[in-house]
Amino acid sequence: MSYIISIMSTKGGVGKSTVSKFLAITFEEMGKSVCVIDLCQNGSVSTGFLRDRDSFEHTTYDWLTGACKPSEVIQQFEESGIYYIPSNETIDDFERYAEKKFTAAKRLNAIKEKVIPLKQMFDVIIFDTHPSENSDLVSYAIAASNYCLIPLETDLDSVLGTKRSVEIIKEFMDLQELDYGIVPNKVSQTNFKLKRQLKNFLKELEEEGIPEEKFLSTIRYSDVISSSKNEKTLLSDYKENKYAKKIMGDFKQVATEIDAVLSKVGV
Repeated sequence: MSYIISIMSTKGGVGKSTVSKFLAITFEEMGKSVCVIDLCQNGSVSTGFLRDRDSFEHTTYDWLTGACKPSEVIQQFEESGIYYIPSNETIDDFERYAEKKFTAAKRLNAIKEKVIPLKQMFDVIIFDTHPSENSDLVSYAIAASNYCLIPLETDLDSVLGTKRSVEIIKEFMDLQELDYGIVPNKVSQTNFKLKRQLKNFLKELEEEGIPEEKFLSTIRYSDVISSSKNEKTLLSDYKENKYAKKIMGDFKQVATEIDAVLSKVGV
């Protein structure tokens, strides 16, 4: 059984790339082979795995347009079971390519058809998407997915982005078998005012018709995550850091909850 997850939100800066990276690490620790596909021009997936985004001969765009084979673009992270397809600014050109290459009826499956062979290679495929509701790439990713994960910060704009993201996902749920979850991300453990605000935000989202079971466990905030990227060190490498271990525990809990949902529906 393999499944495809889109990390998405119409709001930027909520931690999609960070969540993509550490979920990949967590799933791999759970014994699953993982491939993260970068669909954003920032190239944060490759930098997250400690590589220069401009150091690759082929990128997601080349793979999607058929200019290279999967074997030519898929990168392995060290000697782990984690793989990724890097991206850069050329990915934005894929929307224009799809408009010329496919009819409107086939365009929505532009990525779904390309990812089918990868499902034979990996247990979990994760799309790191662009933060825009107007990007066709986001729609293509959702159409190819079994599950969408929306990171939610304790921020009013993030709440509005979550509401809009759920609206978009629900439109796809009418067309395909698809589920979603909301993960409170970068949650302060010491600022009780922010914790109270988060509680109120979650209640507001419930009142908007989002079932309680769609809210996953929280991922706490840590300066360690930011410093790990700047220092080109993975959070999982902080073996003796008790707080880092707790955050990795947060990601494991979220990954376990997603796995339970998708296993239940037999994806």
